[in-house]
Amino acid sequence: MPHQYYDKLVKQLATIVINKPHAAIAVENTLHLLDRELHNYKSQYRMGEITTQECIGRMNNTYNKFCCKLRR
Repeated sequence: MPHQYYDKLVKQLATIVINKPHAAIAVENTLHLLDRELHNYKSQYRMGEITTQECIGRMNNTYNKFCCKLRR
């Protein structure tokens, strides 16, 4: 499930880059953060330290922070 949500956010970020090329560096940084959250999920989920909803929540927070910065 987090993989599907990750894919959804990546598609949204791709659309932002197409419409706002000046945001490319911020999008790249956000993609890196999302990738790190997904990687953390994979390693922590096996140990029972994180739930699927927590991972999605973290990715959503990362994406929302990016969107807030983009609006400024």
